[in-house]
Amino acid sequence: MRVVCVSIVWALWATLTQGYLFPGEATFWVSREFSQMEAFTSDTIVVTFQFVNGEPEAVSSFYYSDEIPSGVSVIGEKVRINGIEVWNLIRETDCTGCVYPGCVAHRWVLDVPQGDSLNNHIPSDGTLSIEYSFPCNKPGVYVFPSYNWVGGLKTSPLQASFGYGPLQYILVRRPGTSCGDCNGDGSITIADVVYLSAYVYREGFPPLGEADVNVDGRVTVADCVYLNAYLYAGGPGPCEL
Repeated sequence: MRVVCVSIVWALWATLTQGYLFPGEATFWVSREFSQMEAFTSDTIVVTFQFVNGEPEAVSSFYYSDEIPSGVSVIGEKVRINGIEVWNLIRETDCTGCVYPGCVAHRWVLDVPQGDSLNNHIPSDGTLSIEYSFPCNKPGVYVFPSYNWVGGLKTSPLQASFGYGPLQYILVRRPGTSCGDCNGDGSITIADVVYLSAYVYREGFPPLGEADVNVDGRVTVADCVYLNAYLYAGGPGPCEL
C-alpha cells in the first residue's frame, strides 16, 4: 500500500470566517490538508487538520467536525497538542447534523466551555493537530464537503470563534483505467457519455478515466461526440487517433 504525498492545503484566517467574535485581531491559523488529491484503489489518503492559537491566552474549549463520505472507514487517528498525543477527548460519529447528503459527521471534542472537564487547553502559540487516514477501497469521487471548528476563550462572558472549510474532491481511480471509461466502472458504455456530459455541461464530478478521447489536449463536448460515435456509429476507439 503506497501513500503519495502531493499536498494541497486550504487555509483560512479566523478573521475572514463567519462568526468572528474575539476582540482585537485574532491570529488563528487553520488548515485542512490532504496527502493526495488523485489516488488509486490501493492507496491510503491522510487528512490533517491544524489549528494554531495566536491569542495571548489559552483556548479552553475546542470542537472540530469533518463531514466524511459514508462508507469510508477512518483509521489511524492521532490528536496532538504541541506534539503530545491527547487521549482524554470525546469522539463522535453519527449522521445527524450533516449538511451534505452521503456524508457522516466525525467530531472531535477536546475541551468544553465553563466546566473544562476535559482539560485539553490549547496554550497561547500552541498547535493542535488532528490526523486520520482512510483506505481507497473503491473507485469514485470522494467528496469532502466541509469541516468546521469552534474555539473559545474562558472569559466572562465566553467569547468564541468558528470557521468552516470549502468543498473538496478526491479522485480515486482503478489502476490501468481505460481511456474513455469516464465513470471508472471498467467498461465503456453510454453511461460514460452521460457522465462526461455532466462534467462538461453541469460541473459534474471529474472523469475517473482518461476523458480526452479525441486526443486534442482538452476535455470538451467534442469528446462526448467522439465517444458517442465510437459506441453507435462505428467511429474510432478512444485515444486511437
